[in-house]
Amino acid sequence: MQSTAIRLRPMTVADIEVAHRFSQAVKWPHRKEDWGFLLHAGVGIVATVDDEVAGTAMWWIFDDEIARIGMVIVDPERQKAGIGRHLMQHVLAAVGDKTIILNATEAGVPLYRRLDFKPAGSIMQHQGIAIPAAAAQPAADEKLRPATAGDAAAMIDIDARAAGTPRAGIIGALLQECDAMILEADGDIAGFAFCRPFGRGLLIGPLVARNVRAAKILISHWLAAKSGQFVRIDVPEDADLAPWLRDQALVEIAPAFTMVRGTSPTQSADFRAFGVVNQALG
Repeated sequence: MQSTAIRLRPMTVADIEVAHRFSQAVKWPHRKEDWGFLLHAGVGIVATVDDEVAGTAMWWIFDDEIARIGMVIVDPERQKAGIGRHLMQHVLAAVGDKTIILNATEAGVPLYRRLDFKPAGSIMQHQGIAIPAAAAQPAADEKLRPATAGDAAAMIDIDARAAGTPRAGIIGALLQECDAMILEADGDIAGFAFCRPFGRGLLIGPLVARNVRAAKILISHWLAAKSGQFVRIDVPEDADLAPWLRDQALVEIAPAFTMVRGTSPTQSADFRAFGVVNQALG
């Protein structure tokens, strides 16, 4: 098959069925609903060969400087036909000269290296059946409470400081669709964590907090609240959570590799991301 046989067009909701089939074939856990959320939040394209969908890619532009790429997947029966590179070249042209961030599978790293992406850490996936975690509880001057619509502006600001880029649309959409808990310390927000259906069960994230202790308190809440259910959390490798998560019976799975094309965003020192939205969105 020659690359000239590859055609590109915008991705639509009708393409999710075949995209989901591709992701199942390579053992990605995404449900059709997860594909739908990502498509609604950004832009997608599909590659077709002989009028059949052969691959997908998505991107999300957060501001004038930062974009993310994800859900780059090729029909397993059409590997090594240049489809992935064709998709990526189109996405890079569409995004322009912005810094681009992605999380790659091990198999995808060589392609992204050839496209001038550089390694920038990794994301460690932890998962298992939730058990109540009593090890991290709020102190006397701290309080856990559900997030409300009135918290949106503060949560969007905190997330932007941790991520190095504003993601108002993502945080706003999550507040409408799923539950989040806020940790307050002396009346100020010290962190927040969402928990929502994703893949095989539930995903804790995004999780943003001032420090590791605050992150553990938020995770502990969700593990107790969702006891007996399958739970996943994806954490940056430098989050200092891996040993503690293993103690909570959340075993470590193969990592995703963060790669950047351009200048990495500058994150604030007062808040850190301890759990991502998902591996595509970071």
